[in-house]
Parts: sequence; C-alpha cells; structure tokens
Amino acid sequence: MLIEKIIREIGSEIEFIHILNSEFIRKCNRTAFCWTRQPNSICLALGKNYLSTAMVNPNIYGIVTSPKIIAKENIDVPKCIMLLNCPDQFFYYLHNAKLHNEFDHEAFAPFIDPSAQISSKAIVSQQVKIGAGAIIHDGAVILDNTIIGNDSIIYQNATIGTEGFFSKNVLGKKIHIEHFGGVKIGNNCLIHAASNISRSVNFGEYTTIGNNSHIGIQSNVSHDCQIGENCDISAKVCFAGRVQIGNNVWVGAAVTISNSVLIHDNAVIKIGSVVVADVNQNEVVSGNFAINHTKHLRKYLNKEDHANK
Repeated sequence: MLIEKIIREIGSEIEFIHILNSEFIRKCNRTAFCWTRQPNSICLALGKNYLSTAMVNPNIYGIVTSPKIIAKENIDVPKCIMLLNCPDQFFYYLHNAKLHNEFDHEAFAPFIDPSAQISSKAIVSQQVKIGAGAIIHDGAVILDNTIIGNDSIIYQNATIGTEGFFSKNVLGKKIHIEHFGGVKIGNNCLIHAASNISRSVNFGEYTTIGNNSHIGIQSNVSHDCQIGENCDISAKVCFAGRVQIGNNVWVGAAVTISNSVLIHDNAVIKIGSVVVADVNQNEVVSGNFAINHTKHLRKYLNKEDHANK
C-alpha cells in the first residue's frame, strides 16, 4: 500500500532499527501529536510521558520512538512502533511529506455569510468560513483553513492562519516543519491590529480562540494554542506553541508564555511576566520567571526595605 511505501522509503534514508507490529502501518494516514483526537494517526514520542500518552490514545496507530525510550513490556501493544536512532528526524521528514494528502476525506466547505463585511483591502483566501456579522478590516490577511465565528472582528493588518516558527535539523539540513492545520476563531471575538495567529501544525487540527475572547495589538498566538472563552489577551503578548489558556483568563501586556504551558480558568498573568510553568485556577502570577504575585510582591518589598536601611 502507498502509506507503507512512503514510510519505508523515508525510513531507508534515516535508517530504521526495527518496525514492530508492521501490519498497523496501513491504519496510519496522518501525522499528529500524541494526544490527538484525529483517528488513524502516527505520532512522535521522544520521552516516556509522550510514549505513555500515545500508548493509551485509541487514535494513535503508529508511534515513532527510540529503543532508549520504549520498554520491553510495551512491544505487544496493538500499534505499529517504529524504532530509530533519530526518531525525530524520521517523523518530521514524514510530516513534511504530506502523508495526509492521500486520505483527505474531510472536505473543507468554504462559506462567507452575506452579512459579513470584508474590506476590499483585505486578503481573504478561498478556503475559509466567515460567519454572520463578522467584520474584516483593511490589510487583514485570512488564509486557508480559517474559521471565523459570528460577529467577530479582525482589525487592520492582522494575519490569521500563517505558518508559525518550527524548525528542525533533518539529514544535516535545517528545515521548516510545515503547518497543515487551521485556525478557529469563535463568536464575538476581537483580533486587534497587527496581531498574528498561526495555524495548527497537523492536518485536521486547529489553533483555537474561544467565544468572546480578545487578542490585543501586535500579539502572537503560535501553532496549536488553545485559548478559552471570555479571555483578555493584552497587547504584544507572545504565546509559544501548544499553550493552553482556560476560560476567563487575563493576560497583561508584553507577557511571554513558554510552549505547552497550561493556564487554568480565571488566572491572572500580570504585565511583562515570563511564564514557564503551569498556572493554577484563580492564581495571580507575575515576574520573570512568573511566580505567585503575592510572594513576588513580598520579595520585592523586602528587597526595597533592605536597600533603604
């Protein structure tokens, strides 16, 4: 079958050590993260936590990993396990080969509601959905696989559905990891001027902005971020890839949040914070690196008192 041929051809360049349960290769028709909800997926597992997640995810039929990570007791699971010394290079090579193209059964039906207002100076690709009452201002760029909900506003020069930053070294060459997914913006959202929202890396998946959330001027939302409902994201905020933001979250201006960090519901991130760890529900954090705001403030005041003595 074609899928098996593609995998084995790429594997011949990067050198398989072994393929376990090779009959399950035929079930794999797209690359994905180990927690994906997309069926028939193949994922990369570079650590034991990722491997454990992939093992129990019924949507994953193929796992790319190394002998250093996988244990003997995992070998009998009903999944194809591809073992390589350089599993990440194989996986990203496979991803960029657009494995999903042969199996694209999800027709994206474009639609623009007649009540949407789109500036003649905006750039809107053909494969988009724009809901009732939405407004697209001058200079905005709306790229393929973007869904914009009802009554949402995209302000001047915002870019939606772009390729995000994702580079890897494969076979001695630095390459860009292609983004094949999309962006979903909910109802009554505001994306302010010159902000950027990058599309998801994986086919069939989306970077998501929940209903009633606002993204401030010149902010960047990277691939596969998930922002909940009723969130306020201030100006010049930067979310690295796969950041998850709960509902009713406030993020102050010039905040940076590291990749894969989880911010729970009702959290507050104070202005200028650099967040590298998860933030609990209702917690208020600040600083670089961000910690509980009250502790941070006490520490600052103690330093001030000591300096004034």
